[in-house]
Amino acid sequence: VPLQKAALDVLVQAETYFRAGAIPRAIEVLDAALVRDPLFAEAQLARGLICRAAGLLPQAVQAFRCARFLMADDAWLPPYQLGGCLDELGELQDSVEAYRHALAVVETGAPSGLTRFGDGTESLASTIAEACRHKLRAASRWR
Repeated sequence: VPLQKAALDVLVQAETYFRAGAIPRAIEVLDAALVRDPLFAEAQLARGLICRAAGLLPQAVQAFRCARFLMADDAWLPPYQLGGCLDELGELQDSVEAYRHALAVVETGAPSGLTRFGDGTESLASTIAEACRHKLRAASRWR
């Protein structure tokens, strides 16, 4: 389902602020959109990506969890990014579960979750699947 122009404008505006280094402003734009529409999954995903890039891992985890819930099995990027954040935070068990989910979604051929913006992440699906498999193999050795 294509995004409405207003929703796409919010995402473009947040990305513009992020690329300019105005991370707090980018997050504010997304937070305002989420107040208006708490079910705006793409805004949750964008918020997670921006927070993770800024090193705000707890905030990123919260946003990725929301995006994963809202997008369910329709997108692999939220669980994959969630797994990465949880991995960085040392939450191995939860990261393994997120990577398993991401792998399962990738294997169905589902999009990343950002394709509505035309960002080209679909070409990464096989790489993401292999990264998930690697993480899961590594985790099985740690147990």
